[in-house]
Amino acid sequence: MKRRDALRSAAVLMGAGLSAGTVSAILSSCNPTAGATAVSNNSNSSFLSDDQLNLVAEIAERILPASDTPGAKDVEVQKFIDRQVALNASDEEKAMFLDGLSY
Repeated sequence: MKRRDALRSAAVLMGAGLSAGTVSAILSSCNPTAGATAVSNNSNSSFLSDDQLNLVAEIAERILPASDTPGAKDVEVQKFIDRQVALNASDEEKAMFLDGLSY
């Protein structure tokens, strides 16, 4: 093995070790319910009906299912989506969103 190859391999192994530790520390400090609580507390009105919110929750749960980490329903993604559509979508985009939920 050439010295250059050995140094490259050592650098890759050290980088992977450092990256894994950093990612682990970041993920362990995350609180998945903090964001959902903040969204819930800040939303005064709902753009979507209760049935539509439930449908959005089911769709989001299919994309982000619960495993050893919380799923979309656990962190109430449907409330975040409801708020974002209500505050940021144009009337045309809102109509398209509602039309998509009606299928």
